[in-house]
Amino acid sequence: MAAPIAPALPAIPSRSAPEADFDAKMFALFKWATDDFVGFMEDWRSYLDSGAGVIRGSNANGAYVRFPDGTQICTHLVQLSYSVPDLMFGIWTFPAAFSTFNGLVLQGSVDNDSATANLTPARNELGQVFVDVANASVGHLGLRNQIGATSFGAADTVLLHMTAIGRWF
Repeated sequence: MAAPIAPALPAIPSRSAPEADFDAKMFALFKWATDDFVGFMEDWRSYLDSGAGVIRGSNANGAYVRFPDGTQICTHLVQLSYSVPDLMFGIWTFPAAFSTFNGLVLQGSVDNDSATANLTPARNELGQVFVDVANASVGHLGLRNQIGATSFGAADTVLLHMTAIGRWF
C-alpha cells in the first residue's frame, strides 16, 4: 500500500465585489476541507493503522525498525570481552546502517544476569558504560570497573542491552 498523496488545493474563484470574492473563496476552501482533505486524512489513518510504511527487520547484529518519518531504531544484546584489567570492550555493527552519524544516539545498560554470572568484579564494583559512535554503521562500547575495585579477569564477558536511534534517510 502506497502512502496517500495530499489533494491539491482547490481553484480559488475570483469575483469583482469584495464580499462575493470572500464568499466564493471560503466556499471553495470549505468544500476542499470537508470533501478532499477529510478523505485524505482518513486514508492516512488507514495507511498508518495497517503498519504500512514501517519496516522491521533483524539479523545477527540485532533488530531494527524504520519509520516513514526517517527515524530508525536498532536494538541488540552485545557481548563485551576483557580488554585490560579495568576495561571490557566490544564493537557493535548496527543491524541496519544509519544515513549519518550526526545526531545518532547510542545508549546501553549492563545485563544484570550476565554481570552477576560472568564477571570477576561484583555488580556493585562496576563503573560506567561508555559508548562511542564510530560511524553510521558501527558503535564502540565499553564498561569500566570502579577505581580500586576488583579487576576484570581475562575470561570475563558481559552483555549490554544496546539501543541506537537516528535517521535512515
